[in-house]
Amino acid sequence: MPHRTLIISDTHLGRPGTVTAQALRPMWQGVDELVINGDSAEVQIPWLRGASVRELDRLEDLTRRDGVQLTLISGNHDAYLTDRRCLQLYEGRILVMHGDALHPAVAPWTPSAKSMRRLTERAIQALKPEDQNCLKHRLAIAQHVGHSEFLEEYVLSSRGEGGIWKALRRPWEVPLVLRYWKQEPDLADAFIQRYAPKTRFIILGHSHHAGVWQRGQRSIINTGAFTFPGKPWCVVIKDNQLSVERIHLQDKQYQRAATATKSFDLDQIESLQRPHH
Repeated sequence: MPHRTLIISDTHLGRPGTVTAQALRPMWQGVDELVINGDSAEVQIPWLRGASVRELDRLEDLTRRDGVQLTLISGNHDAYLTDRRCLQLYEGRILVMHGDALHPAVAPWTPSAKSMRRLTERAIQALKPEDQNCLKHRLAIAQHVGHSEFLEEYVLSSRGEGGIWKALRRPWEVPLVLRYWKQEPDLADAFIQRYAPKTRFIILGHSHHAGVWQRGQRSIINTGAFTFPGKPWCVVIKDNQLSVERIHLQDKQYQRAATATKSFDLDQIESLQRPHH
């Protein structure tokens, strides 16, 4: 039987009044593996850590009971929840990563952007020349920078707020976010060319901006977020098909759309093989 994989991102479990593990459960019915591509829970915010851990425990329990493998990739809100920073599937033609490494500032719309950029640039310069284009090292740098700056500046300045309340208190961030949304496909394409040139599909989260973009033969896919602006998408890989689907909230449960927004035939890509982690 073909392996069926569901990829989502930015659930931000633990935030009050937002998504819960139970609400996600309908989405993974009929799949073999659930991948959360970063920012699965707010484990780096001290006053949300307890709720985040409880929701993660609930998520693990529910997926285990349903016979679904749970794979977590770390993002900038959960940098050391796991050391898994990406998945490379189909002989490296598909790259699944959170997206916090696309920009040296990690989150260039935040107050800590300048200091994070300096830390990133110094860390890259400290690498041996032969390691400066290494995907593993670049993702590790973003992991360290995101974690080291998160509590000191981002959390303390925002008090962990998200969504519209944060936008109202820090309106200067809005144009920076919109600019990043516009730049993201080109940043992703440049990142692939430097660090993972075999990649034909890159699946991201981080920016909370769902969409599919083409850059030459490369497809850039962002699955959005379950928190503000609250328009999550997902990627489903099965039967050598990669499908992008919208997710809807119905009766406090998240459901996948009946039809795909976009589908790709993986058999048409030269030398693609079965997925492996």
